[in-house]
Amino acid sequence: MQNRKPGSETRSGNTFQDDVRPPARAEPGGEAIQKALTTAIRAAQADFGTVQQYDSAEDCLRIVASCGFPDQVLNLFQMVRRDTNSTCAAALTQRMRVVVGNIAASYLFVGTRELAALQQAGVAAAHSTPIIVDNGQLWGVLTVHFRRPWEDTQYDPTPMERVAVRFAECLKDGAPQQTFAYRDAEGSDTRTFQRR
Repeated sequence: MQNRKPGSETRSGNTFQDDVRPPARAEPGGEAIQKALTTAIRAAQADFGTVQQYDSAEDCLRIVASCGFPDQVLNLFQMVRRDTNSTCAAALTQRMRVVVGNIAASYLFVGTRELAALQQAGVAAAHSTPIIVDNGQLWGVLTVHFRRPWEDTQYDPTPMERVAVRFAECLKDGAPQQTFAYRDAEGSDTRTFQRR
């Protein structure tokens, strides 16, 4: 399988240009977060996604935006602790990108309830990256999920990582009004996000 241009076609065969998008949910006032998530899914050619914000009081991640997941999966991952079997928990703990091309064969998931829930929802692969603001603090984790597994050589994590960096720039300094643009690798699509 060749790497496709970001946003050209998801691994499930649906195109975002054709407005084939899974249902999206965000916390009230989370329009910018939802736009960043949608852009990340498109950039990675993924099928699902979540944005989780770090809760320092509970030392966990909490979902603040999602796209494509049924309620039972969102309920299972609504609060993710460091010992949860998931790429987002690993990204939280390691503070670095975690990419799993086949969750069924990954040590993170084998024999866990998280694996069963993700497979039931149609997830076969995942990419999580921490969102770290300019003061070095972890804001949360951005994750995209795929319906089909793939080999490491078949996936380029760079486009999704660029979205995460732009999103972190939007959040830096806690400014009430900030905008940023994301341009895909071909420079053909620009999205502007505004944080309220």
